[in-house]
Amino acid sequence: MTNAHAALGLRWSALLLAALGLGIAAPTAARADQLDLELNKVMPDVVAQLKKKGYKTIGTLRVQVKRAGKTGTYGTPLSGNLATRLENFLVVHGGPKESEALGIIHDASKVARGKKVGDWATRATERTKLFTLTYPLAWGNKTVKADAFLTGVLELSKDMKKTTLKLMAFDAKAPTKPALLKTLTVDTDRQIVRDLGYSFGLPSAKRKKVIASRGAARDTDRLVLDAVVPDDGTTTPPTTDTKAKPDDVGGVSVELLVDDKAQEMREASTAGDAVGFQVTSPQKGKQIAFRLKNNSDKQLAVVLRLNGFNIINQQTAEPESAGKVVLDSKEEQVIKGFQIIEAPEDKPDEKVKPKIIPFTVLAGEADKAAIDELGDKRGLIEVDVFEKGGSTTTTPMKVTLRGLAPAKEKAARKDYSTLRGALMTNAKLASRMVASREVIAPD
Repeated sequence: MTNAHAALGLRWSALLLAALGLGIAAPTAARADQLDLELNKVMPDVVAQLKKKGYKTIGTLRVQVKRAGKTGTYGTPLSGNLATRLENFLVVHGGPKESEALGIIHDASKVARGKKVGDWATRATERTKLFTLTYPLAWGNKTVKADAFLTGVLELSKDMKKTTLKLMAFDAKAPTKPALLKTLTVDTDRQIVRDLGYSFGLPSAKRKKVIASRGAARDTDRLVLDAVVPDDGTTTPPTTDTKAKPDDVGGVSVELLVDDKAQEMREASTAGDAVGFQVTSPQKGKQIAFRLKNNSDKQLAVVLRLNGFNIINQQTAEPESAGKVVLDSKEEQVIKGFQIIEAPEDKPDEKVKPKIIPFTVLAGEADKAAIDELGDKRGLIEVDVFEKGGSTTTTPMKVTLRGLAPAKEKAARKDYSTLRGALMTNAKLASRMVASREVIAPD
């Protein structure tokens, strides 16, 4: 399966966890994530600069995003997941020995929120507070204070064809004067567009400006569904035009079922310049499912992600390279949760009975914990639809360090070498020595 692509995103005030039991397509070869490929290239120099400054422990913070014609913001999904990706790249490029690596803080933004640090981006007093807190290391059980924080500014060109990221670090001595470490520019690809919340279903005149072609079979639609509970029961019509609707996302209709009853999805104004749809949040204890139906005459493959995790093995890879649910023409499937498939290592192709984790709606303290744990992805549901198309065998290997599956993360964080190895395996990276220097490259 290649690129006939559509996506559905759903957010509400409660958290969903999920499972599934249907036909699955193996991950396909993927177009490269341009930003992560470039970050992988420049990170050795970034690490060297941080060490040269004498820093021992580094935290990563949200990145400011400046979209064309918009004021800079730290509120996009890209702002948060870039902080996670930078954290993981720092671990991967720390070197084979922990004794030689920087101490990398895990989720500094979460700690700062928990300690009531305010707007550090614009207020010097709040930025200074960041250096008074203790943070957990990304591995083991140690807590540390930060010597410096890595953040940045990401900006799209006026025509949105290029994306520039400036990586900067600041320390306690000069918290309001970040030092520029590296500037990199990449083509604006689908991953960046997706993280910005833009719809792939923009009017055709604009679509070519937004999406840089990667040899896809054809441009396709992306639908973002933002499911919230309105305070007053009213909605505001969106201003963004799109071809994608819940009843036709790349040829697939999508329904949210609560106790087997389809819920109304209605248009609403949402943040992030995405096409918005609104649905009333299910109550705790209700049975939740999603009904996907292929209304086309073609075989389609669907990636369903909840809170940023694929329902197949909780994968964090982008949809292009993730496991997919295959729907034959006119076929309908009802999805009720995550499908965890663990084939024996010596027989990776052997069919095994999946472990099903049903959807659950969280409330109260559990939901509050989800806010800190999942951030921008909390409650977000995305459906990506693919159809058979051109060959992807010549496309570059994807590099992504967006994180580990929840089922594997705790075990991976037991020590430095285990975490580093898990991140590299997840990102399909390998290390090799070149003239006594370690090089991390796609495997």
